Amino acid sequence: MKKFPKNVDYQFIVRVLNDDVSPEEKEFFEDWLSESDKNREDFSAIALLWDKIGQSEYPSSPDPEIQWGKISNAVYAKQQDDVKERQKIENSKTIENEPIIYQLDGYQTGYLKIIFSSGMFRVAAVLLIMVSVGLWTYSNEFQLKKKNPQTQHHATNIIEVKTRKGEKVSLTLSDGSKVYLNTLSKLTYPEFFDDSKRNVELEGEAYFSVTPDKQRPFSVKSGSTVTVVRGTEFNIKNRDESISVVVVKGVVDTYNPKLEEVYQLKKGDLISYNEQKGFSSLQKADLQHSLAWRKDKFSFMRTPLKEVMEEIERYYNVNVTFTADSLKNKTITGVFNSDSINDILSIISLTLDLKIKYNKGNIIVDKTLNRNF
Repeated sequence: MKKFPKNVDYQFIVRVLNDDVSPEEKEFFEDWLSESDKNREDFSAIALLWDKIGQSEYPSSPDPEIQWGKISNAVYAKQQDDVKERQKIENSKTIENEPIIYQLDGYQTGYLKIIFSSGMFRVAAVLLIMVSVGLWTYSNEFQLKKKNPQTQHHATNIIEVKTRKGEKVSLTLSDGSKVYLNTLSKLTYPEFFDDSKRNVELEGEAYFSVTPDKQRPFSVKSGSTVTVVRGTEFNIKNRDESISVVVVKGVVDTYNPKLEEVYQLKKGDLISYNEQKGFSSLQKADLQHSLAWRKDKFSFMRTPLKEVMEEIERYYNVNVTFTADSLKNKTITGVFNSDSINDILSIISLTLDLKIKYNKGNIIVDKTLNRNF
């Protein structure tokens, strides 16, 4: 955002001449211009000089000798006009040694407060040439960065963001895409994407909201799968050698680079992958179930107790022990608020008729005293 000017100075007028001002700045300038004839005359003189030094001929580099000649002629002509005007007023009084001062009303002109006397004339012109060359160089560099915003980053850094047990983070990538990283997950990405691709790697689970860019596809490598999009929202879960992709908005392509098939997923589609079975068929996802973690909830659908307890371990940073392996295969269905681990354990205990002890970060899942499993 450009800083709104408090007054009209040389740089501001140059921006006006280059049509590089906001609507508010343009309105401010037009008000200033209409305040007095003096303001209009000063602006006309500056516009003439600016036109003479060739700023409108971007991107040609200004030649100091040529610019010197142009400025000399322009200023000399202006001097002659002023001399004639003063001679009429003062009845032909000689004023050729009197300096001519260009200054706008009500502000310090900086570069533009130039005294064109015999001793300062060439110095002032040289300063104008230096300003011209400096602005031309800045304009060239600015245009180059606009065409290739990564030119200033010769070697980008690779960043890793890891979440611990019980921790979630959200981050914004250099293209504006947002990533919400679930607990015990890792995202690897470049500090700045290049001008042809946007590649990241994921371990664990994350929700992506990708900024659209038709020229640069966004790809997520997770395990043996690659998911490619150009602008959409989706969730990837990579846990226990099983990977699932759920699309919330837009369209994504998912594939394994070693296989020929590419699966296209649309809004509401779900696909899973593991090394032994490969890709599953496309399914319609229950988004409330798949994205429950985004709302700090647990959602289980006929989920083995082993997986349920693994989720609880990750979220609450606790350790779970089963007294018998047979208990791990019991399944449970339900949605739980995550604000109280005691409530969750109590419901699981009652539902599955188990004895669950929780003390100082340790959970023990045991059989009830009155039943054998």
